[in-house]
Amino acid sequence: MLVRLFAGLVLLAASPAIAQDTLYQGNSKVGLLTPDEYTINGRSYDCYRLDAREGQLVTIDLKGGQYDTYLEVARGETCSSPATFTDDDGGGDGDARLTVQIQSGPYIVRAMMYRPGEMGTYTLSAISSRPTTPIRPGEMIRGRWETGDMIDEDDRYDCHVFDGVAGQTVMVNIDGDSFNTGVSLHQGEGCGEYSDIAESERSFINRRASLTRRLDRSGKYSIRALGNASSSAGQYSLQFVNISEANAAGASYRLSGGDMIIGLLEVGDRAAEVGLFDCFVIQNASGKVIRAVLVTPDFPPALLVHQGATCDGEVRNVAMIPEPGKVELGYRLPDAGAYSIRARSASEAMGRYRLGAMLE
Repeated sequence: MLVRLFAGLVLLAASPAIAQDTLYQGNSKVGLLTPDEYTINGRSYDCYRLDAREGQLVTIDLKGGQYDTYLEVARGETCSSPATFTDDDGGGDGDARLTVQIQSGPYIVRAMMYRPGEMGTYTLSAISSRPTTPIRPGEMIRGRWETGDMIDEDDRYDCHVFDGVAGQTVMVNIDGDSFNTGVSLHQGEGCGEYSDIAESERSFINRRASLTRRLDRSGKYSIRALGNASSSAGQYSLQFVNISEANAAGASYRLSGGDMIIGLLEVGDRAAEVGLFDCFVIQNASGKVIRAVLVTPDFPPALLVHQGATCDGEVRNVAMIPEPGKVELGYRLPDAGAYSIRARSASEAMGRYRLGAMLE
């Protein structure tokens, strides 16, 4: 009787109650199966919790190099949970692959070799087919970090995609409730691990971060909204701004909404009754609210909204202050057609300025 009880205890100890590690999406695990591992049907295995949420479609790959791998996914909290999905060579060349539609409840993943008793090294990874989120200049996205997001080392992140143009300068701002908030910019639309071209400084105190980058080529770009991986949930606001320069004397410029203009009022610019101005044109914005901010240390700023595309039409709205600083304007554009904004000096003074404009 004592012998049977002892043998039963040994059998229970040979099967782990819960997974000892977590498989995050976008991350890889490199492991080594040895004779000392836990076994099912003669196969040694390692056991992982799968970080995923209900509704996601997750693809799991198990690569063994020279070894033939075998993959099991089970719904349940324990490593001995019965397999719900299995695969031998769905990844080709002896590698295993499973694509699983996640339902409610926890999932575990068992990595093993196909032949009972075979040992060796493996690489296990998971990635979600959850689509990336498009973002446009001037747009503010309110997002959430949560279980099932992509993980890269110490970062949990969402991926946002935009179309960039060679020579364009973009600024990305993030404000989050993770103590390690940040943003990174990537070539291509997948936020790839080796495609990063810029990353903000990380914010440990005020939980805000920003980066500015001039794009070298036209095409798809992506932005990671970065939070700390140790926190399972959190919220953030992500703002994407297009920055351009207005420095051609007397020219007019087009606003698309979500612009930041670095400009200079100088001799040769258009003149008003008092002071010089640059002209910015807004097309096809009927019913939208234009919000503009003009900041300068050099002259008293003024903003004027005009009917038509020439900055000479009927004045619809005005905001100005009597000394250098910041002036703000908000106005709903009531009619179809073009509008224009004067960024003007309210005195004879000239100098540099920044103009931010958003359409809502």
